[in-house]
Amino acid sequence: MGQIGGTALWTVGPETANTITTDERTRRQAIISAVHILNQADAAGPDREITYSIDSATKRLIVSVVDRQTGQVYVQWPDEYALQLAQEYRKEQPTDEPLF
Repeated sequence: MGQIGGTALWTVGPETANTITTDERTRRQAIISAVHILNQADAAGPDREITYSIDSATKRLIVSVVDRQTGQVYVQWPDEYALQLAQEYRKEQPTDEPLF
């Protein structure tokens, strides 16, 4: 699971980088940005963090809400839901920083 100090990070190996389309890379970057925004907003609640990982079978991002201390997964969200939440937060808390 990619997480460092409340901000999820994404890395790919050379074999994965060659198989990801530009659209998929842009989509993943948007989801990673959404996870970062949601963590800054403390959207998961106290002592929880939103993280993401890449499913080895489907190669899709999985967004999870986890306990910061134990790493226990409380819920997993479709990546589209994380994007929607971040967009709604941005409507309530406008900023000049783009979501995508």
